[in-house]
Amino acid sequence: MMQFAALVISAVLFKLLGGQYFTPLSVVLAGVIFFLRYGVDARLRQALEIFLLQFGALIYALANQEPSYYEHAAMIFCLAPALHRLREMARLAMAEGTVTLVFAYIVWSLVWSANTEMTLAGIYMSALCLVFLLAYVVTCGGDLHQIFRNVWQLLAAVLMGSIVVGGMGYGSTGQTFTGVTLHRNQFGFLLGLLILLGLFFLRARFRWLHLAGVAVGAVFLIYIDSKSSMISIALTSVLWFVLTAKRWRIYAALAALAIAAFVVSLPSPKMDHFAMRMGRDPTFTSRTEIWADSVKLLAEQPYTGFGYNSVWSAFENRLAQYRDAPGPKYGHAHNAWIEWGLQLGGGGLLAYMLFLGVLLGRALALARQPERFAAGVQVACLLVYIQVYDLANVSTIPITRFGFFMLAVASLCLSFGSVTYRSEQERTPAVALGKPAGAHLGSAWRLLIGTLLVLVVFVGVATFAVWEDGRRFAAVNEPYPPAADAVAASSYLEVDKFQWKSADKLHEYVRAHRQALVDKMNRSKAP
Repeated sequence: MMQFAALVISAVLFKLLGGQYFTPLSVVLAGVIFFLRYGVDARLRQALEIFLLQFGALIYALANQEPSYYEHAAMIFCLAPALHRLREMARLAMAEGTVTLVFAYIVWSLVWSANTEMTLAGIYMSALCLVFLLAYVVTCGGDLHQIFRNVWQLLAAVLMGSIVVGGMGYGSTGQTFTGVTLHRNQFGFLLGLLILLGLFFLRARFRWLHLAGVAVGAVFLIYIDSKSSMISIALTSVLWFVLTAKRWRIYAALAALAIAAFVVSLPSPKMDHFAMRMGRDPTFTSRTEIWADSVKLLAEQPYTGFGYNSVWSAFENRLAQYRDAPGPKYGHAHNAWIEWGLQLGGGGLLAYMLFLGVLLGRALALARQPERFAAGVQVACLLVYIQVYDLANVSTIPITRFGFFMLAVASLCLSFGSVTYRSEQERTPAVALGKPAGAHLGSAWRLLIGTLLVLVVFVGVATFAVWEDGRRFAAVNEPYPPAADAVAASSYLEVDKFQWKSADKLHEYVRAHRQALVDKMNRSKAP
């Protein structure tokens, strides 16, 4: 209870103090606990070390948009529980393989990066987060169930902290409620994870605490109106219910019928019709324009991309030639797959797909074991939730984002060698969990794979339609002339989105960029 209260207070301070004060405070807090543990007894030391890990994961979740150097420095102190197990962490990294492969490709992208300074900063932060991932898994003994409980606790602290700051009048950013996070969609993503993990626990053992977490999380998710999170958790919840239900064939048929009716009833496979059906504007808050421009930019360097963490940097904005492409205004492509391509090209996409494929393969292999069926389905549903969310947002790249944290932790746990369970319900025969018999299991996974293929084809066709619309639009419309003052204003207003070394450097960039744009406009007007 004390640990939960401390996490709530940390989340509230993150919101109230903002990045300017909280980030150095997080380093001080983690450092004090790090050194305090040497002066207490063994029992209290263990409690402090567990809190340090939870505090590091909380920083990982809350600083999801763009973590600062201070917050990553705080995570160094949070690694205390695993400092004596570095060799075991290295063996785990080599045994899992795919996470290490993704990071190795990220390091290699430094060779062709459009901005080596930003890529080096991203590599440093990603390396630190990767070490934290390994420390988190090794300290928990590869116990996936226990890690899910730890993550659920810190997500519950985020929800409780959001209620507190909301009551204090500090929970909104602009006209939307964001709780203790920085953005509505980030808050929605964490609420969706809270609901999904709560459903996992409720399926094994009914507890009022988990039910309350699911219910309150759902209420807040509807209140903030994050459509991408709502769609993601709704689809994943249906999938989880179908795969673990005793009469799964009936529910699977009903779900397939509902999906088919929805797809057939659309006038066309284009995303704008889907958006209107979901009550959103046809551009998905300008996402369709961003996707179209991003795909056109990706076609310029499809094999290598523009370098890790350097695509959208303000002082090397390679996307400025496109009106709606990500840049100082957006920060990412609002689609993780496009973002992986922009940063690392086709090779990076293949590495990421290999990571996902191996994770899904391990989950399916785990589900074939009667006593491990629930864990395998949980990992598969977690993967589906994050991938559906990533179709309209970004939660996995850079790998400092919390979506990649969850996927990597699951992959590392499955490769740890054993998945332990503490719940009596999970020690009972698989039939009690609603597991289909042997032949039924194969049919269930065939249904899952078939459904995923249908969704992939649908999204692929819709993406092509969006790109084609963007290409035709560009062919018949002249691009808007650059607005120097607007670009300068956006850079001034969003200083915290970029890791400038000093205010003078930012001002120098803005002045130079404004003058360059003015000269460009003057040349275009000259006879």
